[in-house]
Amino acid sequence: MAASAWDLVSKTSPGSSKFRLFILAFVFTIGLLSYGRYYGLPSSNLAATADQCEDLSKLGQYSNCSTDPGAIEPVESTIDDDMEPASSSSFSSSASLLSSSTKHIMNGIDVFPPPPPADDEEYMAICLMVKNAAPELGEFVTHHYYHHGIRRFYVYDDGSTPQLQENPEFLEARNNVPDSTVTFAYIEPDSIDPASEERKHLQEALATRCVKDHGSKHHWMGLFDVDEYLEMRNKAWPVLKEWLQAWEKYDDVGALGVQWLPHNSAGLVEIPTGGFRHSYDNCVSVAPVDARGPKALQPLIELKNFVRPKLVENIPGIHVVEFNTTGVKRFRELDMETTWTEKAFATHEYWALHHFATGSRKYFEMKGNRGRMQGPGTWPVDQGYWDNYHKDVREYKCEELVNYVP
Repeated sequence: MAASAWDLVSKTSPGSSKFRLFILAFVFTIGLLSYGRYYGLPSSNLAATADQCEDLSKLGQYSNCSTDPGAIEPVESTIDDDMEPASSSSFSSSASLLSSSTKHIMNGIDVFPPPPPADDEEYMAICLMVKNAAPELGEFVTHHYYHHGIRRFYVYDDGSTPQLQENPEFLEARNNVPDSTVTFAYIEPDSIDPASEERKHLQEALATRCVKDHGSKHHWMGLFDVDEYLEMRNKAWPVLKEWLQAWEKYDDVGALGVQWLPHNSAGLVEIPTGGFRHSYDNCVSVAPVDARGPKALQPLIELKNFVRPKLVENIPGIHVVEFNTTGVKRFRELDMETTWTEKAFATHEYWALHHFATGSRKYFEMKGNRGRMQGPGTWPVDQGYWDNYHKDVREYKCEELVNYVP
């Protein structure tokens, strides 16, 4: 009988009957919350409101919820006890690397934290759609090459001037990542009518094209933007490749969604020279949003995906996947994501996608002026978008990526 990812979340102690009761309680609570009350999941170093603590405790997401900062502790994971690291190599005890003091020189750079093994067989890859963002692309490739072992990036360059693969800012910012690691495809400027439907949905079309054209070479493909940075957060699973390998044994897993950990400007006005990771150390989570409407939850709830190419039919939206096989679903790190309401309770226990959504104020304005794939007028350079990350939000320090080298 085919393995199901439900097996991964259904083995709670002490028995399956308790799990069924948990599911019933979970569904009931979600129903109540979807009746008009949405709350962001507090970070482990943030205070919660009394109402949030009550709702979160009903969900079983957190224990010891408190209105005091720093007092929230995650409960024990429901990850399957049988879900062992896929590799039996010396790296199966890879958590120990995180505390290693040994130098790890790669391409002439002393890498910190110690890097995972290189994915030389290209088990996984990342697709990117980029326009006029050379330094950002360089930092993105640097981070995921050195700190997650990625050895194949597919970059669709939407008419950048100069072309990204020749841009000195990209070449400098990539920190000696080999040319052979990045495969570029260039879209000629003005080759697509800026007012057309093709232009409006170009990012989704290119994501689908990337998966269809190159998916046969890889088991997993990540679909990200250059302002999004993966972090593996749990010492039990510090290696991206091993995490993906462990999920692959379940036939109904078509994609893994990793949820945003949204950053704001950290109070910066000018454009810093240190890049995203070393400059913006403020994260945000939204407060109850009854007055502002559910759209204000977007900074907290959105997911990006690692997909299994052989199971993908289409990428109809940058946060959405359609599958070609009945019963295949997208999973999050702890459970199956089935409804918008369920996504409102973000978890970052095993991994997170740091989303540097705005940058500094001047970077935000510059980003809007240089344009987007979707055509003129589609980048929301307005106070409302900025406010989603700066107004009526709870800010807290998140410095997990600040000390990464390079």
